[in-house]
Amino acid sequence: IPVGQGGDVLKTLQSKAETDQIPVIILTGLEMDALEKARLLKQGAKQIIIKPYKEAELLSAIQTHLLKI
Repeated sequence: IPVGQGGDVLKTLQSKAETDQIPVIILTGLEMDALEKARLLKQGAKQIIIKPYKEAELLSAIQTHLLKI
């Protein structure tokens, strides 16, 4: 997803009844400051993972958030 559009996708998912319960984990190659991370989490993201990441980190996040739905 191009820069700046991940939040838009998140907002779209959150606005539709058929997708508003999908847990969203943001994967990004961009460094984010604390304010940007807080904004995305407040908007509904469940977790933000910065690339490069370990496979175990991603799998753990997916497992954690899928168990909550």
